[in-house]
Amino acid sequence: MGCSESTRACLKFTIVFFNIPIIVIGAVSLGIGVWVTVDDNSFFDLTASILDLQVLGQDILRQGALVMIVAGAAMIILAGIGVIGALAMSSCILTFYAVVLILLLVLEVAVIILGIVFKSEWEAKSSMLVLGKLKTQYGYNDSDSRAPFTRTYDALQKKGCRKVIESKLRTYQWVVIGVTIAVLTFQFLIIVLTLSLVVHNVNNKYDMS
Repeated sequence: MGCSESTRACLKFTIVFFNIPIIVIGAVSLGIGVWVTVDDNSFFDLTASILDLQVLGQDILRQGALVMIVAGAAMIILAGIGVIGALAMSSCILTFYAVVLILLLVLEVAVIILGIVFKSEWEAKSSMLVLGKLKTQYGYNDSDSRAPFTRTYDALQKKGCRKVIESKLRTYQWVVIGVTIAVLTFQFLIIVLTLSLVVHNVNNKYDMS
């Protein structure tokens, strides 16, 4: 019984410890998203010496800020559910938490596999989409909907041709791959720990009955 209790306590605090960075990252994402949405000029001024964001344009960054707000809030809520479930030793909450994580993991893996399998197709469609937008949305007129695409495309042209941009993307692809693998592994580990705690909770109930 003592060994079981110590194992449950270890699993509980490990799950809490693992979810704290997720809450912090979610809070940072939410904060930056709100900051860009409320006052994007100060964000551009502060990050100008660190990040080259002119290639994106303020309009695209505002859209990205909304994504960061939603993603940050979702991370805080989901990690909060995990922390509450672990601290309360609630098998119901922990099971819900694990199921959501499993669904997210399956979805992420499916997206990665589809992205690899259909790489040539979406690259071709991306090129066709850009060409189509060049014909319909390129032009200098800040008063209409063409302005965001025009500014972004002009900024890209200043950085070099398509081959140069693709070369820069390939330079960072291994960083992206490494981060992706780390995130998936971290997520899988949390699922295993959560399900282990659920099993220990169920076994403890049967031992007490």
